[in-house]
Amino acid sequence: MIGGLIDTYQPASLLDYGCGSGRLIPLYLKKKLQNIYCYDASEISLKLAQSQFPDAAIHFTTSLKEILRRSDQFDLIVCSRVLQHIPADSIGGVVEKICAMGGRVFVNESRNRSDKYFMFLHDYQLIFQQNDFVQTSAGVMQDAHGNLQEWSLFAHG
Repeated sequence: MIGGLIDTYQPASLLDYGCGSGRLIPLYLKKKLQNIYCYDASEISLKLAQSQFPDAAIHFTTSLKEILRRSDQFDLIVCSRVLQHIPADSIGGVVEKICAMGGRVFVNESRNRSDKYFMFLHDYQLIFQQNDFVQTSAGVMQDAHGNLQEWSLFAHG
């Protein structure tokens, strides 16, 4: 799915918001993306990602302020299985910051939600709409382990 988006939109810049240990980085490198930013709030996860790709020209950061200071926006922001972990009282502010950083946002999350794993159900269509983003496509996909995931693509305007 993400590979198809990269092929379709050919982003000059990409932000992996909540990159974790870097599981999507091989895809970005295979697609020969040049301007890759990987953000994660966890220094431990980010260090693991960096250690797996020490020679890759990727900008790793735990600082949202650093990303927000960039003068240009990202062509594509990927939020893969990350927003589902943000509580309802915080999701609006997080999405507002994400929308300020780019014009196209891909969101996917597990269909198997559970408070046990800090997974919350959000109305992304409404939340993104409050930031002048519209859902341009959506669907369900299966990951490599057979788990179903819901996905949406949002664009400014």
